Amino acid sequence: MGPVDTFEAKESKEALIKAVDGMPERERTVLMMYYYDGLTLTEIGQVLGVTESRVCQIHTKALRQLRSKLADRPETVRIAVAPTPAPRHGAPLQASAPVELGCNCWPAKSHSAPSVR
Repeated sequence: MGPVDTFEAKESKEALIKAVDGMPERERTVLMMYYYDGLTLTEIGQVLGVTESRVCQIHTKALRQLRSKLADRPETVRIAVAPTPAPRHGAPLQASAPVELGCNCWPAKSHSAPSVR
């Protein structure tokens, strides 16, 4: 990875962090529990005292908010609403690859929204 790639990866990560930090607490909490802590939607629902379905709705709303906030970003920040497993607990984001967040609360065939780049 060259210096330009390193700079773009750092810039993308900073933009994502800023966008997440600016979100309402509940959406931010769901994203952090899902992507950073590696909890399932069911586990998040138990912690927050809501159903798995409600967690899925909050997660989807959060992804839409991020897509909107990052829509003017270059292709290095990409948020896909497609079935994607959550990373392992504490697994760092790879700086060399685009940051991609996904939702696995719908079967792939019934959720066909395109990726936003």
